[in-house]
Amino acid sequence: MRFFEFKKFQSDAQKKAHIIRKFEKMREDDPTLDKAYMLIAGGGVTTDDNSPVAQRIKGYLEGSKDPDVTAEVMAWCIKTIPTLGDTNQVNEFVNKLQAGMDYVDVKELCPSTGMTDIAPLESVVDEGIPKELFRKMQSMKFGKSDAGPGEAALAILSTKITYASDADVDEQGGDISIDGVGKVEVKGNQGRLGPWTTIDKSLTKSLAAWNAYKEVKAAAGENMPKGLSVQKLSQAVPEDFPKEEILQAIIDDYKIASFAGNLEIGNPEFRREWNKVCFNAYQADAGFKGLLLIGQTHYTYAVKAEQLIDSVRLSPAQVIYKGNQLRENMPQLFIR
Repeated sequence: MRFFEFKKFQSDAQKKAHIIRKFEKMREDDPTLDKAYMLIAGGGVTTDDNSPVAQRIKGYLEGSKDPDVTAEVMAWCIKTIPTLGDTNQVNEFVNKLQAGMDYVDVKELCPSTGMTDIAPLESVVDEGIPKELFRKMQSMKFGKSDAGPGEAALAILSTKITYASDADVDEQGGDISIDGVGKVEVKGNQGRLGPWTTIDKSLTKSLAAWNAYKEVKAAAGENMPKGLSVQKLSQAVPEDFPKEEILQAIIDDYKIASFAGNLEIGNPEFRREWNKVCFNAYQADAGFKGLLLIGQTHYTYAVKAEQLIDSVRLSPAQVIYKGNQLRENMPQLFIR
């Protein structure tokens, strides 16, 4: 509209009449019509925090009481969801969400036999607004939350995923409970594989055995590291290294006698076997069905140690080392 045309309409009645004439000339499939309808007559489908649809979204998210759905995530969803479709699509999505519609294929997310590789997170989300919402959330970074945007998106879009209470975790293990799956341990990228509750946090026997050997070597003028990493234990060791004594001390401190049958200090396979031990001991102690590792764009689900080890990278952990926290001794998970 030119400036002189704009000035012609001084009164509200004139403006209204002009708008009506413009709309009457539009094609029925003109996208401007739906935008205008969303703004003035679409049941409150706007990005206004106080609109009816925004209030329905807010009510649903608050009602979920999900720790991954922070205030920042909630505000972003209220602003974003109304922009993901036309009036009818947005209203239908929110109404179904409130009615308990599930938009995540939990059987694909957590198959009973586990997974042997990683997969795109968006592959488990329904087409349309759910997938568009998921894609947009994946590109976001929400504050300092430990949970990735993928975790928050899954929590919003699935009613079959509920967070376990402390009592449930103590009794049966797992961060979440999924209908048809059971208890599942959830880890974000760079999460730790453990620790389990039975470990001697002081690593009394391991440190004693290692320190005794260090003293002998120090007397001979040799400098020794403060601790022993899984990498060092996977390499050839000197003939005077007390392999059996130190291995037994590790087994005793970590309480892994049931899982340590293939551990052998000085064997190149020690690192792989140690990672298997950590998974198996952690699973047995926590009682989870499987471990769900969620990255920014991909995920994997493991019910067996080999599945996790073969599909993601595990950082070499310290085995005999007393740091500030025992979790520092656990392998760290990195999804490719």
